[in-house]
Amino acid sequence: MNAQTDSTAARPPRGRGRRPTEEVRADVLRAVGDLVLTEGMADLTFERVARLAGVSKTTLYK
Repeated sequence: MNAQTDSTAARPPRGRGRRPTEEVRADVLRAVGDLVLTEGMADLTFERVARLAGVSKTTLYK
């Protein structure tokens, strides 16, 4: 059994292709908030945000 957060459990399965912009933005903002609250601004990097949000670094620049 996989442990899922409430937000991922509520999402319908999706096919191939891009994720909706709103979903990506929410995941990025959640990742930034989590990192800042738990580790502070000094440890906030594009690489860590991208990895935690499940996006590429290029996506963060868009």
